[in-house]
Amino acid sequence: MPPTLGETTLTIPDWQIVLAVAGAAALLAAVAWWMLQSRYLRLAWAAMAVSATSLGPRILASFDVTDFAEGTLLVDSTSPGWIAIPFMLFACAALVCDLLWRKSPSKPTPPPQDRDASPPDHGGNTNTTVTVGSGNTTVINQGSRTKTERTVTVIAMAVVACVAVLCVTFAPRSSHTTTVNGSNNTVATGPNASVTIGDHSPIIHGDVTINQTDQKLIDKLLRSVSDKDQQIGSLRAQLEDALRRLEEAGRRGDTSALEALAEVRATGDAEKLQAALIDLRDREEATLREQAADYLDLNREIAAVAFVRGDIAACEDALRKILALAPDDLDANNRLGHVYNIRGDLYAAESQYRRLLDLDPNTPETRATALGNLAIITRARGDLDGARKLHREALAINRQLGHRQGQADELSNLGNIARIRGDLDGAEKLHRKALAIDHQLGRLEGQARDLGNLGIIAQIRSDLDEAEKLHLESLAINRQLGRLEGQANSLGNLGIIAETRRDLEGAEKLYLEALAINRQLGHLKGQANDLGGLGNIARIRGDLDGAQKLHREALAIDRKLGYLEGQASDLGSLGNIARIRGDLDEAEEFYREALAIDRKLGYLERQATSLGNLGIIARIRGDLDGAERLYLESLAIDRQLRHLEGQANDLANLGVIAEQRGNLEEARRLWTQSRDLYVRIGAKPMVERVQSWLDGLPAADTKE
Repeated sequence: MPPTLGETTLTIPDWQIVLAVAGAAALLAAVAWWMLQSRYLRLAWAAMAVSATSLGPRILASFDVTDFAEGTLLVDSTSPGWIAIPFMLFACAALVCDLLWRKSPSKPTPPPQDRDASPPDHGGNTNTTVTVGSGNTTVINQGSRTKTERTVTVIAMAVVACVAVLCVTFAPRSSHTTTVNGSNNTVATGPNASVTIGDHSPIIHGDVTINQTDQKLIDKLLRSVSDKDQQIGSLRAQLEDALRRLEEAGRRGDTSALEALAEVRATGDAEKLQAALIDLRDREEATLREQAADYLDLNREIAAVAFVRGDIAACEDALRKILALAPDDLDANNRLGHVYNIRGDLYAAESQYRRLLDLDPNTPETRATALGNLAIITRARGDLDGARKLHREALAINRQLGHRQGQADELSNLGNIARIRGDLDGAEKLHRKALAIDHQLGRLEGQARDLGNLGIIAQIRSDLDEAEKLHLESLAINRQLGRLEGQANSLGNLGIIAETRRDLEGAEKLYLEALAINRQLGHLKGQANDLGGLGNIARIRGDLDGAQKLHREALAIDRKLGYLEGQASDLGSLGNIARIRGDLDEAEEFYREALAIDRKLGYLERQATSLGNLGIIARIRGDLDGAERLYLESLAIDRQLRHLEGQANDLANLGVIAEQRGNLEEARRLWTQSRDLYVRIGAKPMVERVQSWLDGLPAADTKE
């Protein structure tokens, strides 16, 4: 049963035609000269016969001679034409051997003779007597027949050579192309050439063949082309395809194509053929554009769903499919920048955002979007002034456009910068403005973000109950939306609150859940934050080796990202571990490196932490004055930020200095203030610790 065929193109090289015709000629000659062959000739004829047999199915032996110059041959694609090659080579070798053997024949060995027999006659013809049976002899005239057989060999070689020359001369220069059409179950390669191959389902092309009228039309169109032009074969094939295309379009119901084809056939006007093809192209182009638009929209939808689900790989794949067809698509370029940013590839993200400005520098909406995103990259690199400038420019454009969503985004970003610099009141004001706009727009994603930012401010102020409430509300919205990135942020912040309350098991659970999401997203920055939190849990539990490993892993990620804020936090944590181990020099080095980054960023909260840690180093070394100065500087910042936890830490450390100096009443006063602040933020372990210090002091003196 023949295989199912679809629309297929087969190519028959000229050399196969030459070999096939030569093999066929050899086969015909073999019949005439069979009785006169030597053993070499028989081998040659047999090999050429096999060649013809193997190529025969590929080329119809009875093709139309009048169309030979057109190369219109019927092809059976199932015959392996390469089989003919070794047989033809073997045939040629046999012919050459036969010719050489004829030129230098060896003298035959005479049969045994009686002593009284006459000597052989060396004059004239040499006769060889061969005994056959008992006493009967056959005499062969070797000389005359050798000449005949030599003539046969030369003629055979000449026939093969002539046929080859004719094929090379008259065969078309272009490849012989065969179109396999399923609609009428035929294979057609030339005028009136077809063969039934079975019952198959229809495909795009119909049973369109080029008839003699069309061939004459093509000949007319090609008269303007030089016969020596090497492209003439290709032009002929393309003109045939053009006529087929119009007829196929007509069979699909395109009446205009049929009318144009009829007019072209009637007039032979190439201009009309061109106009008909252009019209067909334009209509097909419109259809393709509609299909492409649907394809692009489908990939946008896939990217959006994948991004929300946290399937960043699928999101990137869909965006790249869009850009493969529409490399200047603004939305896809922008969203691909978000993907890079999530993965921590700041350089690639920046490149995508700047591409927006290159593609559309004059549209305000595009400029506002690009500037806002570039500001986020600038902030991640620690340039808060540059980031604030870009955010303000983007905010001004969005206000000019009346673009409320863009305004909310930029207000939120400016609020984050204000928070990092310690302006908590200004940050809260900006975040509440953004929240109001997002509420008005019914934009849940923005509301979740704004609530989370307000929760961080409450954390810094040590209002842990309010912070927890805000983060839980943000988490609920993110879960409703299926936003994994938002969920990870909320879980991480809730972990910090649990850690502050010394709920180590709860904090660890939250950090691990956030870390799993960030790893799923490929969100490196989030992973570093979560690893840092887990490192703090390990340190508090006394697992210093485990804590060090986690903090170093977080530091490596933040350095890879160029995320200075994260690096400062990681360095401070590594300093804590070195201090606990008694390596004060290494601890001081970590703390000072962290402080330098915090001052560069203008990150007041972190500066206060680093100053407090350096104060601990100075106190351990016995430099009480230096330690006191560092604690007081840290306390001033924490009071400016209204950071209750920081204030409680600073007051507790100042109380230690007072105690070491013997000023027990000052120590009692400072520790009492510290304990009360810990009570306010719900840090029960620290409350108990400071209370134990107070209990260790001697009773206060009372006046009589």
